[in-house]
Amino acid sequence: MQTFSSKYLGLIFAFLLLMLLPTLSDAQTCNKGWGIGYTIVQSTCQSNGVVTLGVTGVTTGLNNINYRLKQIGGPLTFGPSNNNVFTGVPSGRYTVEVSAYCATDPSYFHTKSVPIQVGGNYTPPTIVLHSGRSRLSDQNCPSGIISLDVKFGLKPYTFRILEAPAGETVPSEPTFTQASTYFYDFDRQDYPAGHYKVEVEDACGYKTNTEFDLDGGDLLFTPRVMSSRFYADVDGQRGLDCNTLRYYCVAEFPAGTAGGMMGRLWRDGLYEVALAPTGQTPTNWTEWVRTDNGVVNFDMTPHHSQDFTAKNSLELWVRFKNCPTRVKSCGTFEIQPIYFYTTFEDMPCEQYRYYAQLSYGANGLFCYPLHYTITRNSDGAVVYDEPNWLKSTHGDGKSTAQLDYYEKYTLRVEDAAGQVHTQQVIRNREIHPTYERLCDGYNLLISPTGKADCTAPLIATLYSVQGATLTKVCEKTLAQDEHPETLCGKLTYGKLYRVIITYPSGKPLAQTNIILYNQFPEGFKTVNISYNGTMRHRGNTRFLPTPNGRVFPAGAILTLTRDDTGEVIKTETLTAARTYFDTGDKDMPPGSYTLTADMNCGTPMQFHYDHKGYIDITDVGYTAVETCAGLEITPTATATFEGGPNLPDGTLVKPYFRLIRSVGSVNPPVVTNGGKIVLPRAAPGEYEIGVAAHPNVSMAIERIPISWAPKSLSLVGTATAAYACTPQGGTTPQGHILLKAEGGVPPYHFEVWNAANTAIEPTAPVVTSATGEVEINYGAPQTSYTIHVRDACGNEFPQRVTLHDFSNPVFAGTTTPNICAGDDIHLQCVNLGTVTYQWSGPNGWTSTDKNPIIPHAREAASGTYTVAVTVGNCGAPVSSSVNVKVRTCEVLVNPHLRSVPQE
Repeated sequence: MQTFSSKYLGLIFAFLLLMLLPTLSDAQTCNKGWGIGYTIVQSTCQSNGVVTLGVTGVTTGLNNINYRLKQIGGPLTFGPSNNNVFTGVPSGRYTVEVSAYCATDPSYFHTKSVPIQVGGNYTPPTIVLHSGRSRLSDQNCPSGIISLDVKFGLKPYTFRILEAPAGETVPSEPTFTQASTYFYDFDRQDYPAGHYKVEVEDACGYKTNTEFDLDGGDLLFTPRVMSSRFYADVDGQRGLDCNTLRYYCVAEFPAGTAGGMMGRLWRDGLYEVALAPTGQTPTNWTEWVRTDNGVVNFDMTPHHSQDFTAKNSLELWVRFKNCPTRVKSCGTFEIQPIYFYTTFEDMPCEQYRYYAQLSYGANGLFCYPLHYTITRNSDGAVVYDEPNWLKSTHGDGKSTAQLDYYEKYTLRVEDAAGQVHTQQVIRNREIHPTYERLCDGYNLLISPTGKADCTAPLIATLYSVQGATLTKVCEKTLAQDEHPETLCGKLTYGKLYRVIITYPSGKPLAQTNIILYNQFPEGFKTVNISYNGTMRHRGNTRFLPTPNGRVFPAGAILTLTRDDTGEVIKTETLTAARTYFDTGDKDMPPGSYTLTADMNCGTPMQFHYDHKGYIDITDVGYTAVETCAGLEITPTATATFEGGPNLPDGTLVKPYFRLIRSVGSVNPPVVTNGGKIVLPRAAPGEYEIGVAAHPNVSMAIERIPISWAPKSLSLVGTATAAYACTPQGGTTPQGHILLKAEGGVPPYHFEVWNAANTAIEPTAPVVTSATGEVEINYGAPQTSYTIHVRDACGNEFPQRVTLHDFSNPVFAGTTTPNICAGDDIHLQCVNLGTVTYQWSGPNGWTSTDKNPIIPHAREAASGTYTVAVTVGNCGAPVSSSVNVKVRTCEVLVNPHLRSVPQE
């Protein structure tokens, strides 16, 4: 059972709560049951989203509804405004704020907010020439192809040629074919050489461009003349006659970009070749294609192959297929006489096999069939006769005869056209001496040419020679094989000997004089025979024994060491005597080195060497300038060889710079000091320039990292504003449009167009700025315009703006119109450009921040907050106010009452 005190204390508590209720509610009668409605059209371009706001639910008693759109995490703000439609909204996250004033208490208003997402992922288009698909043009024969790599933006694209060589119509909109996702090929394949500027415009009206050169220079090159590959053939295999010359056209292109483009034109079939008697106009033009192994058939009727054996009697011509007058002579030459490869094969005893083979088998310079004869000169006897020789019946292309040593023969070949070739033939047996060098003499080893199946031995006799006197030293019987045998033991350096070999019958076989000098080195000299232009101090040094004629003997152990570290650069044991010792391709920085030569003759010899090094790269740096083409980098470095400025041939050693880390297909030409490497604006990313002393730069001695992050042309949100006010002493409102462009390449160009973006405002000023920050004095209050922003490169986009009306200014706001005591007050002002903000409020509070915050506000902070802004030529400061109410929201309750028992 409840006690009196507990029962009545509960009633007293309930009464107190009822008395406190007015402090927890608003003192006005406005309905708070309204909400925020909105529709969103996503931004498909940089900023063409549309947000339409509205008030839903019960709206009775509401008046003067204001709308605001504020970017979350960014500077962009739309409103506050009585207009509920916001256009030109970029994609992103925003907070929608709607403030409704009470009709019965205009000093009181209520604000509600919701977050929204304006969709869209637009990125401005990028454009760059695709060097792999494009083709440079000959300077005098239009043959260029333009292929572009275009990414991002909103399709469809429109292409315009803004600049082109003289004779081309500009501007023009070329037709094109989309070759892949990003590659667009212009349909023409005959663009002339020169400079081009091509623009792409996407469906959003964003324009950007790229500049490039299609000038390949003189691309009418000279093929290498291989006159030995001319031939006529009636062997049945070719189906040709003696009036046809077959030419193996060898395409050898010069190094570099021009050579690569010549190869491209050749592969594309743009060249034709012709052959004619020297001084005559060619008529047998033939497309030069890579078929039949590069062989081209020229009909020389009524001429015959034999007509062109005279010096410089033939002339080769080349021209462009689509420019018949663009003709170039490739030089004169002649068909060489018939010649043969001749080989010998030693046979048992006193005969050998003789092989006569055409210079190129079936590609001989004559007409078939051939007539072969071999005649012995001593008696005129014909020892070989074949009157109807055809390649088709001689698979190996050889004619074989068995002939006697020491006899002279004549080879005669006549072709079907009467062309005759003769050649003398003689073969003698040979002595093949080899030597084993010793410290105090040498051993002589003899190996006569022969076969082991000849049983007749040979007799070798060694004589010492003094003038005309021969003194026999020794005699030895040798087997007829190819295994060398020692003759007479150790011989003396510097003494003249003669070896005579005879058959047992006494018939001489061969003889030769022999003299060998002591060739052990007394010193050495060095020469850097090669160097690696892409690695620091790496190369090959050759050690040459001195005086001249000395050698490192077989069995010598040669070791090169670095003095300061003891590192062994190279060690080698020679298997044969050698006149040099090479280090091979080694890392050898400047310093002292020692070559130790252990030649098995007592104490090893040591030679000291002061090495100056090879290639070095120092003083690496660069400058960078942002241009329309991209980031223009001018690298610099100092290259040296052996510490000096010149290479061994006297030419200046140069540093070469090449991209070794790139983005996409970006591959500018290799440059040296003074050259420029351009990183396209359409290919941002991380790059690295390699530095070496060779144009290849396959491996870099030094590296230059480049981070390239170009900004697309855009507007700075915090510095962009538009308003209209009446200037001091005036009567008509004046518009002020404040803009700040960034990205792209300055200077910047600003034009004012109508809201529909269909025509320029004829009376609006056109402004150019190097900094990108401008104020355009134009426009009417509450009127929308489209601003065209363009940079120096022709990149362009439209931006819609609406001018705030300062005759009825509403630009102050708050996200905290009604707060509890102790919370923060957040005040805001729309972006008005670079101006001074002067806030004032209750209790003498002031601030110069654009969006000030009053922390831990108390009830005394309730009241009107006003911001005064001096902008443009508006005269006196323009003010806008917002009301804030701070209430006591806490109810103090005796904690002991919470435990009062209930009935």
